[in-house]
Amino acid sequence: MNETSLISHDRGRLSGPELQQVVDDVLVDLRAAGDLDALAASTGLTATDVLAMTVRVSESESSIDPITAFILVHLAGGAASAAGGGGAALFWKKVVVPRVRKAKGGDAIGEERTEAG
Repeated sequence: MNETSLISHDRGRLSGPELQQVVDDVLVDLRAAGDLDALAASTGLTATDVLAMTVRVSESESSIDPITAFILVHLAGGAASAAGGGGAALFWKKVVVPRVRKAKGGDAIGEERTEAG
């Protein structure tokens, strides 16, 4: 089963394609890291879940008002359905986003949007 989790963020300094490249680099580094088992386990996943996870970043179509533009993150693979469906989202929030911000600055990606906002 190939489920998808979606997470939206306010747009930060990086465009969708720029953010995709940074995320790809972060995932390559994580997959090569010796502590992947522990990082994955901290979010209810296994290293296998993380290795099978794909992340696709897209930008909203709103080019009229950059304030309302947002980034949509698609998490797919075994991790999207692992840990009750929240494992991939938790891994994104607790592991990937902090590494993106560390690599490119705190404004590289905006805050996560809630369903209401």
